[in-house]
Amino acid sequence: MELYFNMYKIKYVKLDELLKVIIFEEGEEINIFINLESVLKKIKFTDEDKENIFYGPKRNLNLISCIFNLISHYRHYFNKRGICSKVFIYGPEGKDEIYLNREYNKNYRKDILLMETSNTISIGNIYRNIISMLKDILLYVKDVYFITSGIVEPSVIPYIITKISKNNKNFLITSDIYEYQYTKENFYILKPKMDDSILIDKNNVMQVLKKKVKCKSTLEPDINFISFILSILGNSYRGITKIKKVGISTIFKLIDTGIKNNIINNDVENINILLNVVEEYNQNQIMINYLCTSVKEQYKRLSISEVSYIEKQLINKHDAGYLRDVNDKYFMNYPLNIIEINGGIKKKQEKIIWR
Repeated sequence: MELYFNMYKIKYVKLDELLKVIIFEEGEEINIFINLESVLKKIKFTDEDKENIFYGPKRNLNLISCIFNLISHYRHYFNKRGICSKVFIYGPEGKDEIYLNREYNKNYRKDILLMETSNTISIGNIYRNIISMLKDILLYVKDVYFITSGIVEPSVIPYIITKISKNNKNFLITSDIYEYQYTKENFYILKPKMDDSILIDKNNVMQVLKKKVKCKSTLEPDINFISFILSILGNSYRGITKIKKVGISTIFKLIDTGIKNNIINNDVENINILLNVVEEYNQNQIMINYLCTSVKEQYKRLSISEVSYIEKQLINKHDAGYLRDVNDKYFMNYPLNIIEINGGIKKKQEKIIWR
């Protein structure tokens, strides 16, 4: 299991290379978001090492240790650079939920095998079993949180958090193309892929999309259209239907033609206006896709209780002594990197009381 999590840890030398263009201030605080589902998906669909991953007697503790040390890896990197951080690792609940997006798409996330728990050796079953313990452990690490999404699409969580934790820089560690739309919100996306790991931001996300499908188009639409583009591409993992015979090159051309004909401009966000650049027979499906894709649109539809469910998971009970005890009692075979995860904590200035 460690192998898959280690593949998700970008080497520090590579991180130095990727982040050299970003200016950091000494002691500044950033937000780090980690999409846990991205890693679990890779484990779910592997055919290698299943004996150790699924049948190991301590597989629950092993998974907790892997997640804990993944967080430690990234927090320690930024701490070494003199940068403080808040870390938010997030994922779905350990069972199927009646997601809000099923109001528009009845099959939304219905076919995700990751959370299949009928088979006791599935990664979904192991994940379900460790949620409570992992949350309890991370309660005692300051400014590190494990958040499950309830009936909300898990990838909306970073958007919700940035309304609370308003740091200037947000880093999202993910391999999920659905989350590329966060570049529009000025996120830096770190996509782990060993030596081929990349940094994706608003300046190169269109190039990344083209490279993925070997598109030779010279067109590159404005970042403002990213959610619209992803809606047309669809997302099979979430049950979002791809629009047939409309690939990246065609989408880029439709947008370019729409701008040249004054149908849209680079500032248009209204989906009803954007739909005017596509064929009428595709408009209804794209509208449904957009409502299930755009994190901004999904956030707008959230009730107070749904936002509160996320916010109530942001609890701090910082206690390094407790972590040491837990490590010694349960994790002798899978040690937790406690020192590394407790670095990078922003210290509050002491208030001087004049007498």
